[in-house]
Amino acid sequence: TPGYKKMWFDKKPELDQAICFPNLPYMLDGGVALAQSNTILRYIGRKFDLMGDPASAHLVDLVLDQTADFDGESTGRCYRDFLSMKPYCQEELVGKLEHWTRLLGSKPFMTCDRVTVADLKIYETLRKLRLIEQQPAIGTATLQRFPALLAFMDRVEALPAMQAYFKSGSFMERPLNNVHAQFK
Repeated sequence: TPGYKKMWFDKKPELDQAICFPNLPYMLDGGVALAQSNTILRYIGRKFDLMGDPASAHLVDLVLDQTADFDGESTGRCYRDFLSMKPYCQEELVGKLEHWTRLLGSKPFMTCDRVTVADLKIYETLRKLRLIEQQPAIGTATLQRFPALLAFMDRVEALPAMQAYFKSGSFMERPLNNVHAQFK
């Protein structure tokens, strides 16, 4: 909507003084001013010890970047052609979830034995896919065929910090996308 874009364009010049590359999303944390989703996640990960073990740092990077691509596939369809999610879930999603299952292996989390920001990012994409598949217009159950990924999602949801977040006033199951999307 014009009002939505106007809010951002009104705010952007102000942020140009604080952030070298002002864009959405952005984060201001004391003297730190950042844009770019994965940059923000890495900053949060370092600040709150959510980057995993040094030996698995390459996997954190892989999961963050691969999830950006993976999430973009469904997010784009939510904006352009939501009904195209049905054939995507039926035909393409299986192979992608097989790759994620292989990466997870027998580990409790994608990158190591403890949760990282990368786990939270892939969790959110899987959560979104679960919600999309439950929509009557889509009506697929592809994710349900991957018990290891469902168990991973359960482990993330069982984390005390996640439990507290789900019960807080800050948690919103939806919207997942902004007002321009066909599926919010």
